[in-house]
Amino acid sequence: MIVFVVVYHSVAAYATVAPWWAVHDVSSFAADIIRELLDVFMMPVLFFVAGYFALPSLEKRGVGEFIRDKCERLLIPWVLAVVVFMPLLLYDRPDQTIKPFRNYWVWWLGSFKTGLGSVPPFLSQTN
Repeated sequence: MIVFVVVYHSVAAYATVAPWWAVHDVSSFAADIIRELLDVFMMPVLFFVAGYFALPSLEKRGVGEFIRDKCERLLIPWVLAVVVFMPLLLYDRPDQTIKPFRNYWVWWLGSFKTGLGSVPPFLSQTN
């Protein structure tokens, strides 16, 4: 499954079905097919596996330790990615018009009012 995740994200730069992806190269029909096929089953299988192993881990560690471990391993990296790395990644694009970075960062945080993972206006155009 990890190989599928790597392939899925690797072909995004060549797929037309991922217009929000930060980097685009020459479009490929094969990349579109790969992304669409993997998208169907990859996440459900990974959620099933995570749920399958969650109960034994929960019983072994207890509720408090389980939640603390999940926050350290999942929540903290996710927050860092959303609040720090994604704005830095998307700021230095030629079609990005909000300057300076401080204003862009505030806009980025405010964009979550409309829904988590909303696509910035300058990324909504397909390349």
